[in-house]
This record gives sequence, structure tokens and C-alpha cells, in this order.
Amino acid sequence: RHADAEAQRLFGEAGEDLVGRRLPDLLEPARDENDLLLSLLRTTVDRTPTTFAHLTLRRRDGGRGECRGSLSLGVGAGGDGSEVILTVQDLAQARTIQGEVRRVDQLAALGALGATIVHEIGGAVQAVQTLVDLIAPQIPEQSDESRYVEKIQAELDRVRRLADEIRTLAQVEIRERVPCQVETLVTDALWTAETRYRDKGIAVTKRIPALPVLAGDPDRLNRAFLNILVNAFEATPAGGW
Repeated sequence: RHADAEAQRLFGEAGEDLVGRRLPDLLEPARDENDLLLSLLRTTVDRTPTTFAHLTLRRRDGGRGECRGSLSLGVGAGGDGSEVILTVQDLAQARTIQGEVRRVDQLAALGALGATIVHEIGGAVQAVQTLVDLIAPQIPEQSDESRYVEKIQAELDRVRRLADEIRTLAQVEIRERVPCQVETLVTDALWTAETRYRDKGIAVTKRIPALPVLAGDPDRLNRAFLNILVNAFEATPAGGW
């Protein structure tokens, strides 16, 4: 009596061509599930739906389709139970959806792993950077030791860039936002920058107005302030302000 748009798509035929067709003509023969369905269709009078995990369709254009579905008896136009209702779902479409769900789950797991890795790298790099900042002023310029420090600093910068790439790919927040005191973060970043560029003799004046507490990631905010200050120290000539 009726074939909806999805049934027309699955069977590859127009609605008017499907209505009135015999079910055996629509199913691929010699398939276990198909034969079982046809056997039940000939013998059952139970209106409880019978489900099928796999049916193979035979399309008029010669193609074949795979679906799952259910068979049940309904009340026909005359009030009897002569109407057969076959409900089908495209298995290819279902597999695509399942594949997308698995992919999303995998990406979420990868993002969580990336966040953990970046967090651990950040803590280790910050610890090494602090030690480098402490020992660098004590090492004579142009000495072998100073070149070692330069090499360590270059490697630290490379690891930071790698961690930033992992963070971008993971597309996740590394931490939950917590209350942050901006003045403290700026002061810490300024101390690091001044220590790193102490040999340039740059005079620094700090003016920070009273600011409200902000919600954020203190490590990332500190890194943002430090990047700005490093750029400023790099651009300022020796003995400048």
C-alpha cells in the first residue's frame, strides 16, 4: 500500500513500482536469513515482530543491498490481519554511523592522551628552564659552558614548539580554569625574562594597576606573558629601558 522514501532508496525503485510486488522478488534467493523470512511469511499468524540482523536485497537494476529489519502482521484495510509490514534499515548507512562514533571516541581518547603528554612536558621544561635561568648569569661569555647553555635553551624552545603542536592537534584545554592573580603571573614572567636578559642591562619599570582575579590556566597565561616580555627584551637595545 505504501513505500516511503527510504524504502525506495534501499530497493532502488519508485514507490508505485514497489507497491504490489511479491516479497520473494525483492530478496536475494538462497540466503539463509532471506529464506527464513520467507518461510515465516508463509506460516506465521503472530503479530509479534520478528527481527532479522541481515537481509540481502535484489534490486531491479541488478545491484544488491544489505539491510536489517523486522517482519510483523498488521491490520489491513478490511480490519483483518492480512497486512504484512516489513521494516528495513540500510546496513551500509548503519556501519558508517558506527564507524563515525568509533572515530569520535578514538579522537577523544587521543585528545586526552595529548593533554596528559603536554602537561607532563610543560612541567619538565619549566623546571629545566628555571635551572638554566639561574646558572646562565654565572657562566662567562664565549666559554664552552655558555655554548652548552645556548644549546640547552635552543632544545627547550624546540620542545615547547613540539608541545604546542600536540596541543593544537589535540584541540583540548589542558586544564580546568582556576582563579588567577594577574599581577603574580606578570611578576613571575618578568623575573624570568629579566634573568634571561640580565647581561643586556635593560632597565625595567613595572606598573600594574589593581586587577580582578581572572579564571584561566595559570601556566598558559604565564607563557603568554613571558612570550610578550621576551619579544620586548629582544627588541630593546642593551642599556635601554
